[in-house]
Amino acid sequence: MRRVYFIYWVKRVLRPVFVKSTFLLVCLGWITAFVSVRQIVLNLLSVSDLSAMIRFTVDALASTETRVQFLAFLSAALFIWLARDVVRGLFTARPLRV
Repeated sequence: MRRVYFIYWVKRVLRPVFVKSTFLLVCLGWITAFVSVRQIVLNLLSVSDLSAMIRFTVDALASTETRVQFLAFLSAALFIWLARDVVRGLFTARPLRV
């Protein structure tokens, strides 16, 4: 019976959405080690229109270190990949397995 429980938990933990979301959280955690997210949010909220916000974001990414740029792009890619899987899961009919 232990093997059954072990296989059940391995299947739950190794689901693609769980693995991708874990990697995304790790990348976001690493970003917070290099930049002050609070200051970024405060500066971003002071921007008035959409074009200024885009300009601020591009300028902020262009003036950061390479590792922060890499982690930001990796986080964005993981987020898009995860969102794609979630949307596919919502619109794909699958039989319910336990």
